[in-house]
Amino acid sequence: MAYDPNESRSVPRDPFHRSYEKGGLILQNSQIPWNAEAVQIETLLNLPANARNRSDYRLEFPGFEPIVAESLTAQPNGNFHRLNFRIPFCPPRSLVGQMCWGEMTLAPVSLDILTEAECARGVSLALPTIYVQLGNRVVAAQTVVASQLRQLSVAAVLRSSFVQLAALGESSLAVELVNQVGEVAERVPVTLSASQRRTREALIHAIFRRKPSGTGDWQVRWVLGERILDSLRLQTVTRTTFERSLRVSDTRFVLCNGDDVRLEREVQNRTAQRIGPCFVVSSELAGVAGFATLRVQAQVHGTHQPPVMDSSELLITDGRTVFAPGTCDAADFAQILAFELVLGRRVVGTLPVSPFREARFNSEGGFTAPPNFRWNATAQSALDERLNRLLDN
Repeated sequence: MAYDPNESRSVPRDPFHRSYEKGGLILQNSQIPWNAEAVQIETLLNLPANARNRSDYRLEFPGFEPIVAESLTAQPNGNFHRLNFRIPFCPPRSLVGQMCWGEMTLAPVSLDILTEAECARGVSLALPTIYVQLGNRVVAAQTVVASQLRQLSVAAVLRSSFVQLAALGESSLAVELVNQVGEVAERVPVTLSASQRRTREALIHAIFRRKPSGTGDWQVRWVLGERILDSLRLQTVTRTTFERSLRVSDTRFVLCNGDDVRLEREVQNRTAQRIGPCFVVSSELAGVAGFATLRVQAQVHGTHQPPVMDSSELLITDGRTVFAPGTCDAADFAQILAFELVLGRRVVGTLPVSPFREARFNSEGGFTAPPNFRWNATAQSALDERLNRLLDN
């Protein structure tokens, strides 16, 4: 995009590069935000020796004094020179003017000024997320056990469609924690770095100093000035509510033969050297995160006090959490009727060694009733398989 003022050839459609100054930064952009501190316009010219006087070049816009070029810099490649104009203010509206050399008009010049409302419409938030710290773990959540919450933080991606984020300089970007009655319990201002302000997209993060007190519905919202960009609901629940929501969604057996480890729904043969249970646990509360102390105990022939295999504190969410406490020798496994996953005094789920319990009859026609049996996914799968075989026959 070079122009020779002594030639009568056509001028490129738009030979100008535009930038603006904001907060100590010079930012390239074809559109200028309303709050820019200054505007720069530059172009590349192919100049003969008699057209290299900087003061001969000016910009003329209706209603404004002519603006003389600030610099004319020779380039390494021949007669090319870079001509720069600096407007020490931001015009209040879009303008169309012309670049002149002496008495000659060289090219039309336009300035596209974005209003405050236009800049605000282009700002949006993506991937807003609430993070909760439980113990030494940080997890994304929308429901949390109130007594376990150590720290609350949020993150999101801030985007600007039209101009760099530097244009938001005077706006108050913040994250607010709103309590159950709609009051702002805490407001955390968010400041962008210089590198973030140069871009149109940045990851923002804020940490709240206080934690939500008690149980109930809270709200986290991202605000820009008086505009709410987005908001998320945060629910705090009691430990009892959380523990009651826990369910076993699936079960497996862990079969070990040396380094060979497999997961199976049933133990169809006893060739494995070691066998153990595997429970898949989740919560019915949407977006929840919390710790629960689970233990696995075995129901053994002839014992009233089930032996405990393992007890662990697990971080459980509404996703799948796998709990495999270990294995036992195949000889010991032969004495086990079922494995139970227990939370406090509640049996959360059962993994029977056999999908079905059988009553035992003696020679005199009497029988021994099977132990109490909890229906489970393994039993349902076995029942479905047997029904399908029956229907096929």
